[in-house]
Amino acid sequence: MAGLRARILGVDSALQYLWAAPRVSVFPPVRTRAQTLPLEQLTWEDFERLCLRLAEDESDIDQLGLYGLPGQTQEGIDIFARLSEGEYSVYQCRRVQAFTAERLAKVVDDFLSGRWGERASRLVLCTSAELRDTNLALAVEEQNARLQARGKTFVALDREGLSRRLKGLPQLVLDFFDRAWLEEFCPDASEELRRRLGAADASSLRASLSRLYANVFARQDAAMLLGLTTQSDRPLVVQDVSERREFTFAQRSPGERANDEHDRPRQQVGADRNVEQ
Repeated sequence: MAGLRARILGVDSALQYLWAAPRVSVFPPVRTRAQTLPLEQLTWEDFERLCLRLAEDESDIDQLGLYGLPGQTQEGIDIFARLSEGEYSVYQCRRVQAFTAERLAKVVDDFLSGRWGERASRLVLCTSAELRDTNLALAVEEQNARLQARGKTFVALDREGLSRRLKGLPQLVLDFFDRAWLEEFCPDASEELRRRLGAADASSLRASLSRLYANVFARQDAAMLLGLTTQSDRPLVVQDVSERREFTFAQRSPGERANDEHDRPRQQVGADRNVEQ
């Protein structure tokens, strides 16, 4: 009997050991948030617009804009900015997969050979490529020394550099990369911007407005929509505006309606008297 009890106690002890809670807590998995944005997925027009918005955020700018129309010689300059102290900064926007040291040198060559080479004091390169490679990092410093000898500076903002600046500009992240990237890249600003349209929603709204305007123009000037004429040789169609008024009548009491019924025959009698006279 004692031996059986000992075996039972041994089984219970083994079960307790088997189902006992772990003695050491395991650390939760580490989730690393994205630190760079997919700039290479933007169209070159959107990438240029993004760089323009970034330049607009800089302080002490009096005038800022894109430089040149399609087909014009831009001398390697995409954006120019006139600073409050009268100096100029110019930007080159390059949405490319990779850069080379030779290509960096050509960026500076184009700048110095153009009209902005004498006027601007700072050249900024904005690119979707990465410039972390040691050879590229040294090439950036060589080109900066080249411009410093002329009293100018060279700044290169690659994918990481542009992403660092966009960390503090969540509205631009939402406008160009949509809400999913905002929540991943700038999670603290997601709730603050919950009522602001993202890139996809804004595009859908513009498409809806385009269909609305097309229907309005089709009703007002179908010839223009069919290409039979152009706006330049037709007057502007002015929308007709009609005024609509609404009247609200108060509910009258039974006593007032009784007075109306009493007055109506007397008015009729008075009218008949006038006729007889």
